[in-house]
Amino acid sequence: MVPEMSPEESVIVCLCHWESLGPVIDPSTSTTTVEEYQVGQLYTVAEASKNETGGGEGVEVLVNEPYEKDGEKGQYTHKIYHLQSKVPGVIRMIAPKGSLEIHEKAWNAYPYCRTILTNTYMNDRFMIKIETWHKPDMGEQENK
Repeated sequence: MVPEMSPEESVIVCLCHWESLGPVIDPSTSTTTVEEYQVGQLYTVAEASKNETGGGEGVEVLVNEPYEKDGEKGQYTHKIYHLQSKVPGVIRMIAPKGSLEIHEKAWNAYPYCRTILTNTYMNDRFMIKIETWHKPDMGEQENK
């Protein structure tokens, strides 16, 4: 049974599952710690990126470096997701240059992560900002 969620919570859950690209874990039976989850998430994202990349398609990593700002330390990445092979041919033929590329800038200071998705074709008209904070509980804490 799926618990009731507000629209904002359901979007966050969907985005987190999309981002992790891993199996959905039943929290009622999981004994995974936040630290164990981090290892699993990093492995799953790396494997999915590797499996989806090749021949100019998939994930292109432009920057992958440590960062430190305002006392926050983590890993900064800038990736481009090339989506041409993920859409039907007719869409590829009519899609403007750059419209099938998503730029992801991520600041991973686990357990807090901030990700911004943009599209150069859409410029300032398209931006998705995802902020996640992995907590060692079963989701009882209030979203703030």
